[in-house]
Parts: sequence; structure tokens; C-alpha cells
Amino acid sequence: MSKLSKASEFTVDDEGSTTLEQDSEEHIRLADVGQASLLGLVVFISRYLTKGPVYYVDGPILVRCILDRTYVIQPPGYWLFARLGGLFGDPAFGLQFLNETFSALGAVVFFLLCRKLGLGKGMAWVASVCYESIFFVWLAGDIHSSYASQILFPPLLVLLFLLYGKRKTTPRLIACGACFAIGTGLRPSDGGFLILLFAILIVKFVHGLRNRALVVATAVCGCLGWYLPGQAASRAAHIVPMESYIEIVRPMSLLLSGVQPRAIGNTVRVVLPLSAAFWMLIPTLSLKRERFENCILAAWIAPGMLFYLLIYMADPVYFTYLTAAIVLLTALSRPRILAFRMMVLCAVFNTSLFLFARPLTGNGRVTQAINFYIVKYCEYGIKHQWTSTIGRGGIVP
Repeated sequence: MSKLSKASEFTVDDEGSTTLEQDSEEHIRLADVGQASLLGLVVFISRYLTKGPVYYVDGPILVRCILDRTYVIQPPGYWLFARLGGLFGDPAFGLQFLNETFSALGAVVFFLLCRKLGLGKGMAWVASVCYESIFFVWLAGDIHSSYASQILFPPLLVLLFLLYGKRKTTPRLIACGACFAIGTGLRPSDGGFLILLFAILIVKFVHGLRNRALVVATAVCGCLGWYLPGQAASRAAHIVPMESYIEIVRPMSLLLSGVQPRAIGNTVRVVLPLSAAFWMLIPTLSLKRERFENCILAAWIAPGMLFYLLIYMADPVYFTYLTAAIVLLTALSRPRILAFRMMVLCAVFNTSLFLFARPLTGNGRVTQAINFYIVKYCEYGIKHQWTSTIGRGGIVP
């Protein structure tokens, strides 16, 4: 039986030793909330100390659309994210504060999710630190684009379904549907990738046609709450429709164009940053987990990963929405002590990479790939407001 269905788990405690922990309580413990909040505070401070100016890709455009009161920039528009940023007198501050907050709350929720999955406090701590230290996740909390919202909402969705599974109440069920709708509204493409996960969670935890209809209706109504205003704003602002982007993406798609140089470059943009962030977790693939855990994590990871590999990939921050699942893939593996050590190494490596990475000298293809697909997304890139790409001049600041 899966940890998503049972309470007794083999875990690693705070010292890294193995223990058998029983967690049969329906409610999250107050002590866990306190520790998670401390972790969240540390994450918020780390993002505040490393934050950057308005420079990164969508950031300047988002600030401008808020000041212009159009609240959309491109299909699907990011209307909800822009509207939230517009609640602040200074939209640049507002968007950055939102991302710092999403990062911090993501740490809180991920810690509580680990505990709810039966992991000991030591494992929950190291898994959460590992999650928040991944170099492109850290970057997402430092810039003004919408990626950081996905540090919070995918793990929150799973946590809410787990809580509903323990105590089946209507407010908890509505919270599950609302979480999916809000997370999708903040970053619609990632919400699309999570539809399969959402469906599997409903089948697993929500019983009865009436209850399933309620959670789906909540999600649909919530999505209409941001989709309809976003569409109206897009028409008013004369935003180019989604169909026009197909021809831009086609040359970079293995599925649409076959094995072509630009499609190979797209694959490199997927493989290289993922390898840099998670090379030490590769042994996880051969470790044991419960069957349903593998099902949930595969549904979380696979749709987006297939899209990135076969259709289009731009920046490593695209991986933000699935990073929690990759870390959980390790945290839920056995033997726990090996998983613990791998996540410690992952956290130390990614923290060092983010804070101390510097561009390599030379103009070779490998050097350029490392600089533009890894170093660019570290603190060096923030400090130097690195926006150039290989295809547009390839200038290393």
C-alpha cells in the first residue's frame, strides 16, 4: 500500500539515522507548522538578498502592461499574475514580492507535504532545502516573471488532496479545485501540464460522482474566473493569438520538424540544465518506491517534460513546476539514508552553483552551452542583467 494511503513509514530522523515513524493524525502538527514557517522565512530572506532589477524576459513587459492597465502580454496573457502585481503601487515591487512570497510559502507547503507523506523531520528538512536550492528555482524567486508561483501550487495541490483523503469535508474538496484553478491562472501552461495529475488525484481520493463533479466544477469555474477577463483584455490590447506562435516554434520542435539543428538545440536546453541540477540524483531511478507514488510523480513530471523535449523549451525556469516531483522522487526512495545523502549533495551543489558560478572563457559550443543554459540562470546572471542568447549575439556580460 502506498504512503499516500497509509501512515506508517520508514524514515530518516534529524540525525540521519533510520527510524520507524507512525503518523496517524488527521491534522498537521503545530510543531511541523512552526518548523516549516522558519524554513519559509529563511527562503524569503535568501530571495530578498539575491533579488534582481526588472530585466528578465517577461519582467519588463509585465510591469509595462500593469502600468498601461492592459494586464496581458501574450497568449495566454498572465492576466491573473499581472492583476495581482497591479494591487501594489509599484508593480515591479509587487511582482517581486509575490515571487518571494511564493518561494517562501512553497518551502512551507513542501515541508508539510513531506511530513504528510510520512517522512521524518530530518528528511523533510533536507528535501525542502534541496527543493528551494535548485539554481533555477532560486532564480524564479528573484525575478519578475510568473514561474515562482509554481514553487507553491503543485505541491499545495497534492497536500490538499492528502488532507481531504484524511477528512472528507466539502470545504477541503472545494479547496482542492480552487488550488488547481488559481495555480493554473498564474501560469496556464503549467496548469495544462498538471491536468493529468489533477485527474489521478481525483480518482484516488474523491469518491462518488457528486463529489467528483463538485471538485471539477470548482476548478472549471475558478479557471473561467481568470480566463474570461484575460480573453477580454487580450482582445482589447490586440494580443497576437496563440496560433501565430506555431510557426515560431516549429523549427525547434523534434515532433514538428524532425532532427534538425535547432531542434537538437532545443533538446540541449532541456538536458543540460536538468543534468546540472540533478546529476547526483540519477541513482534514484533505480531505487524502490511504492507503485502509486511512482504513478503520481510520473503524472506530475511526464506531460511537461514530453512537451519540452518534443515541442519547445526556452529557459530552465520552465522546470520550476515539476522540480518538487523530482525531489520527492528521491525523498520517497529506499534506502532512505542513501536518498538523504543524495539530497544533501544536491542542495550543497546547487547552492554553490547559484552563488558562485561564473562564465567559462572561450567560444566553443560546450562552453557557450554551459554559459547560456546554466550560468546565465545563477546570481551572476542577475547581477549582470544577462538577457542575451546564443541565437541573438551570444554576448556574455
